[in-house]
Order: sequence, then C-alpha cells, then structure tokens
Amino acid sequence: MQRDRLASEVVARESPATRDSSGLASTDLLATTPPSASRVDLTPVDEATLGLLTAQLAAMTEIRRHHPDVPETVNIAAPLRPHVYAHFGSRRWEYEGEALGEICLNANHFRQGSEHALHCLLHEAVHAANDALNVKDTSRNGRYHNARFAGAAHEFGLVVVRHPEIGFTTTGLLPVAYDRYAPVLADLARTMVLFRIGYPVMRTDPDAGTEDETPTTTERPVGPRTTGYVSAICGCRTSSGSARRLRMAVGSWRVGAVVCTVCNQRFEGVIARQQ
Repeated sequence: MQRDRLASEVVARESPATRDSSGLASTDLLATTPPSASRVDLTPVDEATLGLLTAQLAAMTEIRRHHPDVPETVNIAAPLRPHVYAHFGSRRWEYEGEALGEICLNANHFRQGSEHALHCLLHEAVHAANDALNVKDTSRNGRYHNARFAGAAHEFGLVVVRHPEIGFTTTGLLPVAYDRYAPVLADLARTMVLFRIGYPVMRTDPDAGTEDETPTTTERPVGPRTTGYVSAICGCRTSSGSARRLRMAVGSWRVGAVVCTVCNQRFEGVIARQQ
C-alpha cells in the first residue's frame, strides 16, 4: 500500500495551483473535499471540520516526506484526558489487511494553536518511526522517554530537555522546524477554528502522561526540583559559523520568552543538564 494513500483520499481533488514548491497545499485546504463529500452541500461547519482534518493529514504527509522512517498512520483528533496533549498507539487500526498505528491530537487543547499542534504531531511521529524500526524509546508504561527518543526528537526539530523523573521531554520547535514546516504552520493556523467549549489552555504536571502519550508541560520545561540549566540558541552565528548560545538556570527559563535583540529571534532550549 502506498504511504500516502489515506491522505490522498482526502486531498485528491486539490488543484495543483494551490501547492507550493514542496508539493504541500498551503492556500486552499478548506476547498478540498473527498469524493463522497463532492456529492453533498457542505455547511460552513462541515468545511471547517474537513479543513482541520485535511491540514492534519497534510502535516503528517510533510513530516513523512522529511522523515521516511515515519510509517503511514491513521491521524485523528478527539477529546482525550485534559492532562494529555496527544498519543501514538501501535497497530490500532486495520486497512485492507494491514495494521496501522494511530496518532491522535487532543482536541481539548486546540486553543494552544498551530505551533503546539505541530509540536505534538512531530513528537508522536518520533514514536511512530521508532516503533516501525523496533526501537524502544520509552519505558515505565510509556512515561519514561529515554536517550533514543531524545536523539530522534532533536533530529525531527524538537526542543528536547531532560526531566528528573521521566527522562526527556519535548517543549517546542527548534528554529529548523519553523523554517521546514512554515507552510504547515500556516495551514494549521488557518484551519484551527473549532474549539472545545470549557477547555482553555491547560498546563499541568509534565510527568502526568501515560502509555504512548505526549504529556502536558508546565511553562518550565524541566521540573522544579531540577538544579540544571538550559542551553539555548538563537539565529545568530559566530565568526566561526557556530550558533550563538546562552546558558540559563532552569528556574528562570520560559519557553519562547527569551528573545535575541540582535537577530530578533527567540532562543530555543536544546537540553537541560544536571549540575
């Protein structure tokens, strides 16, 4: 079965003129309809629902383009427990005799926006790729994320920090991910117009996740008992070509809050180390 078969059923009617140089639709996802939907009149709510799903599928297609080890998955959004951002489950669906994994975004957290949604999709894509490669990247019923997960997550463009209880966790996107997935972020931002009532932005205990789930995180990327530091980079380069770097105590670090006044880009934390 071709890798993009499921996604193609949704985006099959998309006009080639709406695609950018990467092949990803970036301007008219709401206009795309699956074959069955073309025979009915869609309401604005129908179009919003379809646009959101299409943007999620297009995001995963683009992630697989950059990381071919990520297998095809069934990609959905549904209300999960409030403390969970997203989850990956291995072999949860069957399509034409083939077992497929599942990546599910927690619809309760859509108000956190497109960057958060892409962060969650990339995090779960790491788990999906490792699962396909038979790489064990978690333990303790999926709560502890080990160094194999951390290494892959960094390659996928995620900010990875050490946590004293759950190994490693991801807290956002690295600059390379913002550049690589700019059209994806634009599509997600445009189509994320449906929100669950009664579910504002929530931030809870970062080690509260369960099997194959991306747990929510506090504004501090590492638990308060950690005495380490965050090593962060901005867009500047030194005379030797290496990234400009700062070191900040974990207790003072806030994701996205530290901005370089030279390049006007946010510092992105790379890893927090124990002192």
